[in-house]
Amino acid sequence: MEYSSVEPSFSFQNWKYYVDIMKPRVVFLLVLSAVAGYFTGATVTGSIDWFKVFLVIFAGYLSSGGANAVNSWFDRDIDKIMYRTKQRPIPEHKISANSAILWAIISIILGVGLAYFTLNPLSALMMLIGAIWYSIFYTMILKRRTRWNIIWGGLAGTFPVYAGWAAATNSLSYYFPWLIGLTVWIWIPLHFWALAIRLRKEYEEVNVPMLPVVIGVEKTVPYIATAGILLSLVVTLLIFIETTSFLYLILVTPLTLWMLKYTLNVIRQPTEENSWSLFKVSNIYLVLVDFILILDAILFVLLKIPAFGYFNII
Repeated sequence: MEYSSVEPSFSFQNWKYYVDIMKPRVVFLLVLSAVAGYFTGATVTGSIDWFKVFLVIFAGYLSSGGANAVNSWFDRDIDKIMYRTKQRPIPEHKISANSAILWAIISIILGVGLAYFTLNPLSALMMLIGAIWYSIFYTMILKRRTRWNIIWGGLAGTFPVYAGWAAATNSLSYYFPWLIGLTVWIWIPLHFWALAIRLRKEYEEVNVPMLPVVIGVEKTVPYIATAGILLSLVVTLLIFIETTSFLYLILVTPLTLWMLKYTLNVIRQPTEENSWSLFKVSNIYLVLVDFILILDAILFVLLKIPAFGYFNII
């Protein structure tokens, strides 16, 4: 790898570049998953601590953002080549590589430390494992070595859910958070494979073996469709959890049918255009499912609205 020796100094004027390398849009999804984990966990305890919600958001942002910053630091050699990423702060020399990795490490330590001392050790451990899994196991080991990089690397995206649930319950001995984590794990390859189809020439140029680069678009699309179906099934399964209400049923059912419509379009016509449409729909879908889980849990705890599900979550 060939890197620049340019070392811009830190100043309050370039703070936004340090935020940029944390990839705020990605962190938003991860933090939202953590918040969904917390509120669904609150259905077990029967109470909501709003200060803990803030701590889950803040600590989660720091730890997840720090892991993303490690990714930005490590991938700076390929980021400067790919059109989509070449204007990121490190390739553009807005901040130095040394400053970036220092910022990343400090962010992870602060996030995990904050969770440890204000939430509980189990929640902090989940944040730490998630950060290490993404920054080291996926970014440094898997991403450039195997076509299944995003399958195993994507497990990192499930740990914010577990961290949020643990913050509420100090336990992971329930299957509800594992099912929510499963929705995130299934969503991640759907998201990245569709994106990789769009950017396959760039990934090929930098020798990153994303699935569409290795086996081609036509053979990748069925994998995307399968992920879409599995995601819909798991989200639907959550309807039957003991603490979900009719609200979840009413809101998730049409949303899932909408998602399945685009999935079936991919199955009928496995084209790049249809897979890209499914990519965009799946992004909206995951965000809305998390919001519905949060709203449903709040109403269940505060208003004691009747549950629809009947499978005990323990």
